[in-house]
Parts: sequence; structure tokens; C-alpha cells
Amino acid sequence: MGAAGLAAILGFLLLARDLVGDEAQEAEAVRELVVRLLGPGPAADFLVSVERALANESGLDTYSLSGGGGVPVLVRGSSGVAAAAGLHRYLRDFCGCHIAWSSSQLHLPSPLPAVPDGLTEATPNRYRYYQNVCTHSYSFVWWDWARWEQEIDWMALNGINLALAWNGQEAIWQRVYLALGLTQSEIDNYFTGPAFLAWGRMGNLHTWDGPLPRSWHLKQLYLQETPCSPSLGPSSYGS
Repeated sequence: MGAAGLAAILGFLLLARDLVGDEAQEAEAVRELVVRLLGPGPAADFLVSVERALANESGLDTYSLSGGGGVPVLVRGSSGVAAAAGLHRYLRDFCGCHIAWSSSQLHLPSPLPAVPDGLTEATPNRYRYYQNVCTHSYSFVWWDWARWEQEIDWMALNGINLALAWNGQEAIWQRVYLALGLTQSEIDNYFTGPAFLAWGRMGNLHTWDGPLPRSWHLKQLYLQETPCSPSLGPSSYGS
């Protein structure tokens, strides 16, 4: 799946929300998510649309569910993330499914349960943030693109529209340090190894288990630019 589609499904883009083209792009991204999650056969029983007008005057993300009981389930959302969250609501509350990091239970009843009188719900929060600075060194640091795609799908299904993303942070710092006059050897001696990057970024240590090879920088930049370019970068690390 391309970077534009993943950016749309996550809802990280906070601008240009009123363009029809964005609606179609986000809806297609959610349809692709449904296929990855359920497979192409079951996915055909779900119709997805993104309609900005669903959001109330506050502009908060809203989803609407209807259909089922012998007809396709219609999932409508004011954004791609809202539609994905609505899909998750239907699978969880109407089908008894469970979607988790370690494994999922996705046995769908047949026919799909009807949504009585339809269901509409709006989030109380404009931004739904996810992750902290240490998590990237606990587990994320070893992920490839396939695992990141799974995580991005999970984020969308849980209504997350703002995620911390700083893969490739050291590659950017390296460019800055070189521009400031440091040598490559000095920079390599400063960065920690992959498992300790979070603490290096917080200023708690340096050098330990380094250096980082050039291949590491390139891979992390690729991962960052593929799904996460419109996400939230670091501002402060807390304590």
C-alpha cells in the first residue's frame, strides 16, 4: 500500500479536509484495510464511504453504521479514521470479534448482524494520540514495513489520528551535525545502538552499543517516509 493511502487512513493530515478527492482517497484506503483484515470475500459485504458532512458543527470525527442482516453493512465516516473506527465498532459489538497485537478473532457470523435503526457516534476529542518516546526502543525499533502496516491498521481501527513517529531521527541529526562541522567519525561515536536510541534522544547516554551503520539510517528514513510523514515528530521528551 502506498504512502498516500496510509497517510489518508490514519487521518494524520490535518489540512485540506474539505476536498472531495481526499474523501475518495481515504475511503479507498479504508477499503484496503478491510481486505487486509478480513480477506477479499468477507470484505465485499462492507461498503465504506467518507463524508466530511457527517461531522457535527464542532468538526469532531463521526461514524455511522447501518445495514447488515442480509444486505451489506454500510460504514460511513467523516474521515478515514472515523470510518475505520466505525468498522471496528461493528466487528467488536455486533460480531463478537477481537482485534489485538498478538492475535485476532475474526470469525464473522452469517448473515452479518443487522444494525437496528442505524448507529451514529462522534468522538469527544479532536486528537487521539498514541505512543511514547521509549516504546520505539522497546519494540518498534526492530519492526519492518509489514509489522508497521499492521500497527497502522490497528491505530486506524482504534480511532487514533495522531501518532509519534521519529524513525530516522538520527539520520536528520547526522545531516545537521555535518553541516555544523562535525566529522562523520565524531557523529558515529556519539549515536547509541538501535536498542538504546530512545535514551540517547533523551540525553541520558551516548555511544553505548553504537555506531549506527549507514544502512540503518537509510532503512529508518524509508520507514518514516512511507507511512508516517504527516505524523507528529518530537517536541520534548518529558521526564
